[in-house]
Amino acid sequence: MKFKIYLEKTLSKVLVALLISLFINFIILLLVDGPIWVLFCVTLWILICSNFGCLFFFLLKDYILKKEKSEIIGGKIKVDKFLVFLKICLIIFILISIVILFPSYIKAMVHWKAEENDLELQRLTQDLIKNANTDQEKTLSILKWFDRSSENIHNCWHLAVNGKMLVSIPYLNLLIFSVEPYFCFHTFGKDNPSWILTSRCGACEEYSLLFREMASIANLTARRVVCTGENHLWDEILINGTWIVVDPTEVDLPLSSGFNLSTRFFEQKVKNVSHVYAEYQNGTIEDITYRYTNLTNVSFLTLDSSGNFISDVKIRILSNNKGRGLDTGLTCTTNNTGRCQIRIGGGSYTFVSEKELIPPLYDETTISLAEGEIYNFTIILKSDLTKSPILFIPILAVIIFLIFLIYVRKKVIKKSKL
Repeated sequence: MKFKIYLEKTLSKVLVALLISLFINFIILLLVDGPIWVLFCVTLWILICSNFGCLFFFLLKDYILKKEKSEIIGGKIKVDKFLVFLKICLIIFILISIVILFPSYIKAMVHWKAEENDLELQRLTQDLIKNANTDQEKTLSILKWFDRSSENIHNCWHLAVNGKMLVSIPYLNLLIFSVEPYFCFHTFGKDNPSWILTSRCGACEEYSLLFREMASIANLTARRVVCTGENHLWDEILINGTWIVVDPTEVDLPLSSGFNLSTRFFEQKVKNVSHVYAEYQNGTIEDITYRYTNLTNVSFLTLDSSGNFISDVKIRILSNNKGRGLDTGLTCTTNNTGRCQIRIGGGSYTFVSEKELIPPLYDETTISLAEGEIYNFTIILKSDLTKSPILFIPILAVIIFLIFLIYVRKKVIKKSKL
């Protein structure tokens, strides 16, 4: 009876603390916005994990205290040691929960906040274009909001280049800076552009995503332009039947409006552009590489070490133009004669060829291409055990089993000596 009373008091305290912390944090999250909202969002997650960890700890602790005098536990000294072990497990559990489950939590919170910001984004866009009469005026009015000096949105890339970034945690999509906004959560995917009104930060992806959403609200025809091989995104606006290049990250008034840029503007910065595609609001994808560079035609022939054709070989094209091994998003799969073709811009590339077998056939070749030329490559694939993750599972299982056998053997030897 006493144990039940003690247990109920303990659990009630933990539950009350949990409910109070959740209530206070949710109230704060409803009242604030911007980077401070993100801070309290993180605090809420830490409190949730800590409270649930403490709840499990008290449950186990009370169970052990109840069994303290039983033969299962065997005395107070052993109980004390076990409670210390339990506390260590509690800390580990809380840390693992905070780190491992955090991405799922923040994705859900970002989605919730984005939906909450939808009406605000519509109000903001309508306010920006209220004095605009033409599509061009609407576009310029929206672009003005992205001006670097306005601080409506902080450019993470510029902050990093200027040495203001302290920490980058890709796993959490988190960046920490020495100046405003101090910390920034990038968007998780492309479904929540309104989230940026809360984060007030981002790089080219966030800029292009938000601009396209604002353009859509303004009844403009817009598409995002993606160039993953050289790590940049911008937009295009359809005005009077012509696609006009706009880049919100380029807005630096009065020097640059980011409007009606040359289709070669990005190639002039990085020297070579690999693969560019447009992404419409409905998710449709269109290859528009031809608009931004001169295309190179590349043909592949895939053979095995005996000179036989290999079909269904997937060839991934990685760009080395701006960074080492950036995925262009362009792939090529060979037909029954071992052939396939691609059209790509000039520059340095790594062709990663793989045939899914056990073990897989694999080859990796780096080559430089000149714009406007025609190339024919023969790729000879060889068996490569290291490229088959499925083979590592039984190997790892064998290693764990051997370690277990060694542990058991030591225990048996120790007992035999006693």
